[in-house]
Amino acid sequence: MNLPLVFLTALLYVLVPVAADCYLGAVDGADSFRDAVLLLSGASSMEELSAEELERYEDLRRKPLDLNRCGRSRLLACGLFTPFQVASILEHRRQGGEILSLTELMLIEGFTSRKVDALRHFIVIRAEDGPIGAKKLRPELDLELRGAVSVPVPDSRSKDRGEQRTGYGSKLHLSLGQRAELSIVGRKSYDSGRFGPVSASAVYYGRRYLGKVVLGAFNARFGEGLTQWSGFSLSSLSSVASFRKSGSGLSPSASFSPGMTGMAADFNLRRFTLSTAIGCAPEALAKLGLFTKASGSTNPGSTAPGIEALADLSWTGRLIHAGVTATCEAAGVHFLGSLPNLSLFGETSLTYKGAFSAIAGTVWTPEYARKFALQLRWFDPSIKGKNSGAAFGFELPDWCFTLDARYRADTRKQKYRGFLRYSKEIILPARPRAPSSVPPPEVNLPDISSHPVTEQPATVPEASAGSASVSVPARSLTVSARLAANYAPGEAHPTRVELRSELAFTSGAWKFSTRLDGIYCASFAFHAFLEAGYLTPKLSSYLRLGGFLIDNWDDRIWVYERDAPGSFTVPAYYGRGVHCSLYCAWKPSRHHSLYLRTSLVSYPGNPTPKKGKFEFKLQYRLRIF
Repeated sequence: MNLPLVFLTALLYVLVPVAADCYLGAVDGADSFRDAVLLLSGASSMEELSAEELERYEDLRRKPLDLNRCGRSRLLACGLFTPFQVASILEHRRQGGEILSLTELMLIEGFTSRKVDALRHFIVIRAEDGPIGAKKLRPELDLELRGAVSVPVPDSRSKDRGEQRTGYGSKLHLSLGQRAELSIVGRKSYDSGRFGPVSASAVYYGRRYLGKVVLGAFNARFGEGLTQWSGFSLSSLSSVASFRKSGSGLSPSASFSPGMTGMAADFNLRRFTLSTAIGCAPEALAKLGLFTKASGSTNPGSTAPGIEALADLSWTGRLIHAGVTATCEAAGVHFLGSLPNLSLFGETSLTYKGAFSAIAGTVWTPEYARKFALQLRWFDPSIKGKNSGAAFGFELPDWCFTLDARYRADTRKQKYRGFLRYSKEIILPARPRAPSSVPPPEVNLPDISSHPVTEQPATVPEASAGSASVSVPARSLTVSARLAANYAPGEAHPTRVELRSELAFTSGAWKFSTRLDGIYCASFAFHAFLEAGYLTPKLSSYLRLGGFLIDNWDDRIWVYERDAPGSFTVPAYYGRGVHCSLYCAWKPSRHHSLYLRTSLVSYPGNPTPKKGKFEFKLQYRLRIF
């Protein structure tokens, strides 16, 4: 055990809040976007997500949905709402008119304050006759350029100097209000020798009977994913929200790795929605030389990739959402039921070769912020790589616990996983500033509830006797810990225990955090880092310093790193070394955004020579109009 590293980490946990207490400024809500993504996706950490999924949320953040303009098809396609929540929004608009504020959204059936607080990053509420609403069809064009270089840092004990690698990419996004969008993306990755693949997606959202028409890249996600599901899917049941998938139907994809490419459309007829699509999975396009890396669909019983066709007919009632899905390989039935304090979900699927699979579950909410979930699933032995089993979980205001038992019928292997998470945010009393002798001018603050909600400085007003009221910055301390234990009989290392503890202190514009990871699998492994951040509405910067002691590859630790929008960095640390990174985001105006990330990984204490890596990334985003 590396005692100096453990001692340094413990010392940081003591010194960080004390040192941070010296700074006061404008608070930004440092990781509110990250927390919103985790809540809506059902993931328990950023390491569980994929680049495609995080990019989808970042695109929604850049181009939020107008709740008073979007139709049923677009509200479902964004993946933020359940079919019942979409029905509640449409019913409220029909009977009560436009939604006027986020507070009013909380009063609509199916929405909680926690859900609305997470949605504020991705939605906008505008009045029909207001100055913003009058420009609802104004076109917007964004251009994004990115470049990266990775330079090996050779070890003095080795003669291997490595090879420098470069990568670059671009994205063009054109939108016409909430009616139409066009995205064209392309890149050269570190491992590819040429620019490509190039992916394009065009979508038109109709009214009344026509939901939308998509040409190019799209995702198709229905039910619980047994019959048809393309793109990202959570593999770890580490939260109650992850027990049930949120099928978004057909949706355009602006990702570098789309789920399918072809043509898709859906149609609305009162409570019925008919979705149809025909296209190729990335594996088929890769054979034609159009794609070098594929994400693929997750249809059960999938054989050789080629042209895929699908159709889905769904019905949404007040308490039940049900549908029938058919593809070239399988057909299935999915349902979702909503009762007071109880929801039921499930799907059955049968391939045309006779392979049967099923999933069913329930989520019980006896009172606010308390949930219990149960899931049962079965996959035919002929379906490779799928885990049958059962999972149970419960969630309290500060606690979450899940237990998952898996069995692969094709290999007859078992796996058991337990997960426990604790998180607590403590609002610290603000230190008052000296009152000013000059009274501040009267300012009438505008009502921002009908405009896009951005991360604004948060202050706590405090009255001072005999003087005008002054504002002092909000301060908070967040403590979290998570324990994950896996047991897989028959494996080379059947037991894997992961312990992670995090401490974050926010005071004004400053944010300080530490994280300590401990792993036991093949042996003991440790990782720790300290991060300091400074955040204002125009400038955000983070500096991270860390070290790791991981002697076995099976004990590698994945750590999410801050990166520019559209880039997803989750390195797997292995060996004995140190790492540091600097991330800066500068937004001088609404038309220009500049992102910079540099990182260095070195292995000075590794027993054998090991090359390090220096990486430099630069990304520029221009809103042309």
